[in-house]
Amino acid sequence: MILTKLTTLDTEAFYLVNHLPHGKIFDWATRILHCLTYGGIIYYPFLIGFWLTHDYDYQLLAKLGLFSGVLTFIITDLILKNLTARSRPYKVLGRVICIKPAPGDYSFPSGQAGTAFAVATLYFLIFPEGSGGYLLLLFGAAILLNRVYMGHHYPSEVFVGAAIGCLCSLFVFEYQQIFMKIISLFWHLAGPLFAG
Repeated sequence: MILTKLTTLDTEAFYLVNHLPHGKIFDWATRILHCLTYGGIIYYPFLIGFWLTHDYDYQLLAKLGLFSGVLTFIITDLILKNLTARSRPYKVLGRVICIKPAPGDYSFPSGQAGTAFAVATLYFLIFPEGSGGYLLLLFGAAILLNRVYMGHHYPSEVFVGAAIGCLCSLFVFEYQQIFMKIISLFWHLAGPLFAG
C-alpha cells in the first residue's frame, strides 16, 4: 500500500519534470550535460589537476575524490543497479520524452547524481568556508533535474544516488588516514614504473 503510493508519487513527479518545455537548444544542452557527467568524466581531469598542485587541501580533495567517486560508482552502478534491476522510465512508461543518448543499463540509483554529490560533499568537507561547494551543489541539482528531464531516471533514483554520493564522501573523509595509506602504498609499489 505505502510502496504503491510512493511509486505513484514518483511517477507523477517524473512526468512533471519530464514534460517541462522541450526545444532543440535546451535538449542539446541537456545532452551535453549528460555526456560531460557520464561516469564522472568532467570531474576526473579536475581531480588529477588538483593532485598535481602543491596545495595540500587540493591534493586531499583530489585523492579522496577519486576514492569517493570510485566507491560511489561501485555501489550505484555495479551493485545496486544489478540488485534492483529497475527498468528505465522510458522503457516502461508511456508518454515519456526520452532524449538520446539513452542508457541501456538498469536505472536505480543514478550514478551521475551520486558522483555529482560525492564531489560537492567532499568539497564542503575540505573547504567549509569556500563558495565553490555551493556552485558544485547547484551543478549537482542541475544534474538531478537533467536526468529526469531526459527521461532516464525517476526522481527517487536521483535522490538516492545523491544520498549515496554524500555518504561515500563522508565515509572516505572520516577514514581518510586509511585511504591516504593506500595511496602511499600504491605509489611506493608503482612509483618505479613511472620513474622511467
